Amino acid sequence: MRRKIRHKPRPFKNWRRGLRHAVRLRLALAAGRRVVLDHQVGKVGSLSVARAIGRIPGTAVFHSHWIPPRDLAAGPRTDAERALMTDQDPYGFGPRLWRHVLTPGRPVDVVTLVRDPVARNISWYFDLLDKFWRVRDAHRVVPAPRLHAEFFDRFDHDAPVRWFDDQIREVYGIDVYDHPFDPGVGWAIIDQPPVRLLVLRTEATDDAKARAIEAFFDRPAGSVSIPARNVSAAKPHAAAYDAFRRTVALPEAYLERMYGSRMARHFFAPEELDRLRARWRRSPAVAPA
Repeated sequence: MRRKIRHKPRPFKNWRRGLRHAVRLRLALAAGRRVVLDHQVGKVGSLSVARAIGRIPGTAVFHSHWIPPRDLAAGPRTDAERALMTDQDPYGFGPRLWRHVLTPGRPVDVVTLVRDPVARNISWYFDLLDKFWRVRDAHRVVPAPRLHAEFFDRFDHDAPVRWFDDQIREVYGIDVYDHPFDPGVGWAIIDQPPVRLLVLRTEATDDAKARAIEAFFDRPAGSVSIPARNVSAAKPHAAAYDAFRRTVALPEAYLERMYGSRMARHFFAPEELDRLRARWRRSPAVAPA
């Protein structure tokens, strides 16, 4: 029998974790450390990059997926806005970042990563599979055909293609699409005071990422290395995840939605997008609603 699970709010645990982050932030600001926001959509491989930055003397790295846009900075005004803030930022840390780092106009460094949106969505799906299906060990108990068919219905697939508008533009006032990005290089620095933004492609080599970090933080060549990643292969659902990636066939409408987006066309070369489309276009599949 399947063991149903209920994902109830954990207010005390979330409050405690948010408080811990807030204390770290206050101490870093008081000590005059260089505050770096590792701010990205999630499941883009940022942990190894954040660890590399954290090894640079004088830096303090803070990880976040969502900071309230400027029109929500004073607090949510409707139940829908309140629910959005709770869902995207369960620890309540985003508003603190806004109040103590961004609102005063203090110089801040932001590092973000961008990844193939389809690969990101599949990774997101499997990392939260039990939550989406509300059953323990969903990768074992839910038949593979259902995992494939209902992939489209379980979460917001457009989050990675909207994220640079919803977060980077609305929060920091930087429109990344106004700035050139060379997919062959794999990274770019945007300097728009008081914010400096480093955009990295997840698919870039570790060497390219290290060189980007050195350029962004003005470090000597060879002084930065990227530590080992927390790869999905080490997780309990690794075999199911690998099988899903090898067998899932995505409909043309979905591929166009992802790879025809402004985000994909800005950060990926046309020939890369053609290869990605071919990778996922294996045979007819159930079309998303």
